[in-house]
Amino acid sequence: MHRSQSFRGVFLVGVAFTLLCVGASGCKYLERWLADENEDPVVTGDSEGSGKTGSSDGNTNPPVIEGADTNTPSHSLGADSLAISVEPELRSFWSTVRTPGGSFQQAPLGGPGGRIRDRLASIDQYKAQGILGETDAGLLAFPPGQADLAASTLMIAENADRQAVYLFLSQQGGVSTSHAGKESAGYLIPRLADGAWKREGGKWSQHKAPTQLSDD
Repeated sequence: MHRSQSFRGVFLVGVAFTLLCVGASGCKYLERWLADENEDPVVTGDSEGSGKTGSSDGNTNPPVIEGADTNTPSHSLGADSLAISVEPELRSFWSTVRTPGGSFQQAPLGGPGGRIRDRLASIDQYKAQGILGETDAGLLAFPPGQADLAASTLMIAENADRQAVYLFLSQQGGVSTSHAGKESAGYLIPRLADGAWKREGGKWSQHKAPTQLSDD
């Protein structure tokens, strides 16, 4: 009888202690849960994987092209993008490049324009040899099966100067640099010599020049 009562007392103490521990933990867990539920979720545009759909840089405040970001448009180019053009400026630029001693209308173009003029004869020679070709991005590239170290060095420098010209004109004219490059290609490719290589729409072909176009 005495032993049974002792066992019962120990058992009750254990149950009480267990309930006390569980109750304390449960209260802490409940407090944390309630605190989390009351907090509003914060979504920022800088977090990775954000589902942000707002337009902090929308049409009302278009991003400004700065530095070497050659792909950021200063205006949204839609279906009517051809209405926005820097073709006259590019035509004037390339005409001045091919005019010995010609002065560029816009002073910032003098640096890259002068270097493009200086390497013009060498690049024309590589084009005539089929080593370099023009692309519809307004940049030089190697046609299939071609590779040349000296031509590669020249091509890299030429493309860098062309990109600088496209960036400057895109900032002035309110188009993307890629749009300026395409308009430049629209001037350069039709004036290629017969048989020169060109890449349009990702496909290489040799230019057929029925007539000689002027540089105007």
